[in-house]
Amino acid sequence: MIVNQTLSLTAVFETQPVGTNLLLTNSSPSVGGTTSGGGSYPSEENAQISASPSPGYAFIGWSGEGVNDSYSASTTVLMSEDRNLTANFAIQSHSLILNASIGGSANGSGQFDYGSSPTISATPSAGYFFSGWDGEGVTDPNSASTTVLMSEDRNLTANFAIQSHSLTLNASTGGSANGSGQFDYGSSPTISATPSAGYFFSGWDGEGVTDPNSASTTVLMSEDRNLTANFAIQSHSLTLNASTGGSANGSGQFDYGSSPTISATPSTGYSFGGWSGEGTSDPSASSTTVLMNQDRMLTALFALNLHTLAINQQTGGSITASDGTYEYGTQVNIFAIPHQGYSFVRWTGEGVRNPTTLSTTVDMTEDRNVSVLFEINTHALNLHATEGGSVTGSGQFEYGSNPSISAIPNSGYSFLGWDGEGASDASSASTTALMSEDRNLTATFVLKRLSSIDETEDLGGGWFGAWFGYFLQTESGWCFHHELNWIYPFIHENGSIWFWSSNLGWLWTDLSVWGQSQCWSESLQSWLYFQPDHSQGPSFISYQSGELIPLQ
Repeated sequence: MIVNQTLSLTAVFETQPVGTNLLLTNSSPSVGGTTSGGGSYPSEENAQISASPSPGYAFIGWSGEGVNDSYSASTTVLMSEDRNLTANFAIQSHSLILNASIGGSANGSGQFDYGSSPTISATPSAGYFFSGWDGEGVTDPNSASTTVLMSEDRNLTANFAIQSHSLTLNASTGGSANGSGQFDYGSSPTISATPSAGYFFSGWDGEGVTDPNSASTTVLMSEDRNLTANFAIQSHSLTLNASTGGSANGSGQFDYGSSPTISATPSTGYSFGGWSGEGTSDPSASSTTVLMNQDRMLTALFALNLHTLAINQQTGGSITASDGTYEYGTQVNIFAIPHQGYSFVRWTGEGVRNPTTLSTTVDMTEDRNVSVLFEINTHALNLHATEGGSVTGSGQFEYGSNPSISAIPNSGYSFLGWDGEGASDASSASTTALMSEDRNLTATFVLKRLSSIDETEDLGGGWFGAWFGYFLQTESGWCFHHELNWIYPFIHENGSIWFWSSNLGWLWTDLSVWGQSQCWSESLQSWLYFQPDHSQGPSFISYQSGELIPLQ
């Protein structure tokens, strides 16, 4: 109906008759519960109604007329007319109480609707960590920030635990470090550095050390720590001294355990005698090493050299000095005396002041081996020969030697003897000469006499008998042969004979040929047969021509 003017309306009521049924309607409840009791009831009856809240909700009252107790969830309604009632519900509110153990705080406490999931958070203090929630309803008890289901009052505790930090200790070369481990935040554990032999502690590297220069100190464990104990090798002094006679080298500062080289250098005329002091590898070696495990002081010892003089006596003389030992620099007198037949030549060996004089000195700046050279005298042997031969053996010869000499007669000559001094056997063509001085010897030769042939017999008075017959030997060399008359013989070394006949010239024969009365004619170039008793007198017959050749 559209009202477009002033209307006057009248409501007309009529009394329902007794016994009439009335309708009780429960309207749809608000969120949070249910109702019961709706239906038809006799008029004036008190109908029973009830409201049942859902979980998390609370009944707060009835809306509508006729309710006997609007605030009672279970009450009655006077059915004096139709009724339309509403049960009202409200969501419950729950308290959330948050607590925190030592080491942190919790946030999120308050009043919250049933079923809500408010956020809660746990904040650890420095050095602590969140370890979990105690209490019901926490979505993730292990999460520092989570939610809580508020289905009831909640009382929660955030738990915290102190942090543990690792302490890692390292050590550089030369020592060790002690004290590593796990430690509570804020603690100050003790750490220590122990140097190895020969090293010293030089400091800690890393944060948190109370005294970085102290080998034993503490570390504040406000976080993980990684520290290094540093060590440095010790340095030791090496002091070298030297006695008279040399020098020592190698002094200085050296690391512990090192073995620096040291050397001792003797002055001229001195020798190294050893090291005095501890630590040398070889105390008797001039160049050695020293173990530097502490400060060292060493002395190089030197001694004046002693040198030996070896005198070598040589053939041909003697020396007026003998073997011995002398200090470096000593001048030893020596004198050479040649034996007879020898002459002094020179000294041999190092250190002789004047090698060409009989008397001199030896400079003993080192071991000396001295000899003197004597030279045996040489003498001239001069050999000469007379006519009729030659000689061999001339020359220069050492004193006292006995060189061989020979006289060699020419054909038809014989050696008579040696003239001059020194021949061992003056009558022997082959002999020796004693060379005690220069010698001049002459070999004398003479023509061989016919009497020198083999099997010759001296008959006296200058007459001889031999295979060649009887003959008279004269000083002139001519012979009177009893069959051949006057001949001039020439005797060969082999005993054969060339002889001169005034009628036939040179004839040759020997023992075997003359035994057959034969000879050779140089002028006729023919063999001749001798007939001493030929009727025409002693004659020769030529084998070549058969001619008879009278001797006269």
